[in-house]
Amino acid sequence: MTVPTSVPPHENLADTVHGSFISTIWRDKLCFHQQVVNFVVTVPDLHLYPPMKIWRTLILFTVVSVVLFGAINFVYINKSSTITVRNSNKQYHQVLTLEQVENLSRLRTRKVKIDGYKTAVESGKIPSSWPALPEDALSTAHIFTEPLMSCEGAAMANKLIFIHIFKTAGSTVREFFNRYAENCQRGWIAVTSCADINPHSIGNGNVEHWQDRRQKYIGGQNGCRIVDQVSRSASLEVKIEMAVPDVFVRKNADILGGHLSLGINPWAIRKDLTVTYLTFIRDTQMKFVSGYLYSDQQNNGGRVLSDLQYANKIKSRVRDLRRQNKYYADGFTGLSKYLLRPEQKVFMAKTRGESAPMSVMKDIIKQNLIDLNVVIGCVERMGESMRMIQELIDPEETQLELFEEFGLTGKDTVLNDSSTRKGGTTESVLSILLADVDFALELREFLKYDEEVTQFALQLHFKQVNELDSMKMAKKA
Repeated sequence: MTVPTSVPPHENLADTVHGSFISTIWRDKLCFHQQVVNFVVTVPDLHLYPPMKIWRTLILFTVVSVVLFGAINFVYINKSSTITVRNSNKQYHQVLTLEQVENLSRLRTRKVKIDGYKTAVESGKIPSSWPALPEDALSTAHIFTEPLMSCEGAAMANKLIFIHIFKTAGSTVREFFNRYAENCQRGWIAVTSCADINPHSIGNGNVEHWQDRRQKYIGGQNGCRIVDQVSRSASLEVKIEMAVPDVFVRKNADILGGHLSLGINPWAIRKDLTVTYLTFIRDTQMKFVSGYLYSDQQNNGGRVLSDLQYANKIKSRVRDLRRQNKYYADGFTGLSKYLLRPEQKVFMAKTRGESAPMSVMKDIIKQNLIDLNVVIGCVERMGESMRMIQELIDPEETQLELFEEFGLTGKDTVLNDSSTRKGGTTESVLSILLADVDFALELREFLKYDEEVTQFALQLHFKQVNELDSMKMAKKA
């Protein structure tokens, strides 16, 4: 190629530029909680012609580059850019402002210290005897169990303990067990506020009543107490609204249920019986919103707000916690309140404080579900859940009508939400929250550890149902 010996005068430079601008697409991708933010800015693309001597070319190129990037920056700041949020399942879209994009960029580049399970083990903050869940846990775990008891004949020695996780249709399940106990003359005891009990006060025969781990309450209006009981016969004493006597529970309960912690076992000193744990899970977002509505009403004298007012209060609360880098279920709340064993809570409180992070506890909870062979029911799949309970306590199907009344006939029957209120429901408040795409992302992040455990438990539920079906088919063959 021949290089011309002269350069067009600077004032004629415009004549050497293509008459039509070529649009160039500038793309930048900002990753935030697995969301992709794409923004598009259209700017002119300058091509200089004809070619010049190398050193002059470099000078001109530098000058033009400075001008060009200045123009780009001007357009980027002062003109509207098309910015679209798309989540992984393409459920919603929204145009973001420049300020929001800049905030996402800062979040993307900020390095946050992850207080994970492996790091906690290595630093001695949790015992190495609590191993992290192996990758093949779901495939290797033995899930389902043989029937525990029957509605016919004398009461069997085996026991069922129902762990009522807050806002997982537990009131309905407790009513079911009450009815079953009355029909079958079985011992049923329901307790409340017993999810944070001193492990040394249970199952050893040396302590009269179950005691709170922090010694805040023993019985009374706010403490761990009995709230419902069905005796095996009319001659047995019924005790309601009193502190929980360990020996009394051990002698009179075939089924124990309520707000308990996984691992509580009044029959620990008995080696001649089997104790099976049962719990229910629920959609994480629904459970969180339902729990917030219930607690807000309880704390405000039953006052009922509009759906929008509740949604705004939830947004404020979640954002305040996230500014402190906190997650739902940190500090023995949410699932960690019910699915950690009592001795695990004691150790975690001593080594990590009362605000122990869910990022560490989630793997311990998963391991507990496997180690204790917990039967997992699911609020959104009541048909399957009641089939498993039926196999555990009524294998002869003598109480078929009762099981059908509580959802046996449908696979996806959803029980009524006790937080339903005049003027709205959990669903309507949640729909308002999810309509705000910014907050939907924040809520998803806030609940992510609770959701991880819930999804793991849901996989256990599916495996248990499949094993039950396989077991019944084998019996028929």
